[in-house]
Amino acid sequence: MWVTKYRYKVVQGPMRERIRDIIRQPFEEMGVHIVRGVLACDHVYMFLSVPPKLSLSDVMHRIKGRSSRRIQMEFGSAMISC
Repeated sequence: MWVTKYRYKVVQGPMRERIRDIIRQPFEEMGVHIVRGVLACDHVYMFLSVPPKLSLSDVMHRIKGRSSRRIQMEFGSAMISC
């Protein structure tokens, strides 16, 4: 699980669908399977199946870093207004 800064409720509308795509792409590349996931307006919750060759901390570091960068590049102005 991870949350938005200050729990701002910014994960809404078209951003919501795009975040799903952004998160799924690196998981597919690494061979990680999302068993269950919930995308709320202020947090992301996922139950994952991670291959034993990957450490969970490395997987999450990679996903959070990549997704944060992409989301800020695409929706930076929308997130600032909250």
